Amino acid sequence: MNKKFLIVLLIIVCLPVSRLIGQNSGPDVPSFRERLFYGGNFGLQFGSVTDISISPIIGYWLFPRVAVAMGPEYRFYKFEENVYNIVGAKLYTELYIVQDLANVIPIRVNLGIFAHLEDEVLNILSGSEGTYRINTVLFGGGISQRIGVGSSANIMALWAVGGSGCEYYSNPEIRVVFLF
Repeated sequence: MNKKFLIVLLIIVCLPVSRLIGQNSGPDVPSFRERLFYGGNFGLQFGSVTDISISPIIGYWLFPRVAVAMGPEYRFYKFEENVYNIVGAKLYTELYIVQDLANVIPIRVNLGIFAHLEDEVLNILSGSEGTYRINTVLFGGGISQRIGVGSSANIMALWAVGGSGCEYYSNPEIRVVFLF
């Protein structure tokens, strides 16, 4: 799946859906700065496999229920004698289907439910195998738990649905992301 197709798909999905679910209109529209968010994830695994990853992101709320984000990615991976340095970037969009589950059913939990679509490009650098690039499209969803004003912890399950890197992911890929 090429990048032009993914961009067109994101536009086709986000624009009509954002109109259906409503936009802020009037004098209380958040400023550009208030719509920005930061965060990312960090992973550590030690043992027979060493896997260290860091993936910061910066994002923007296009509409009250639609966010886009991007960021770099670095991963150090070692299995037996094979050592890989993985460098790349990702671009994703999230659509919040339910912003607060407490408004839908009478529970005292402020959980949001969202869909996630991501395009990830990685350069894999290996001393023995050289350098190669993979591009993977990931799709899935998750829940978002607010942990303060303007911050949340998100847990998501993603499936590799297209591109050249599908075989590198265990399906589903489980991620925990913190946003501020």
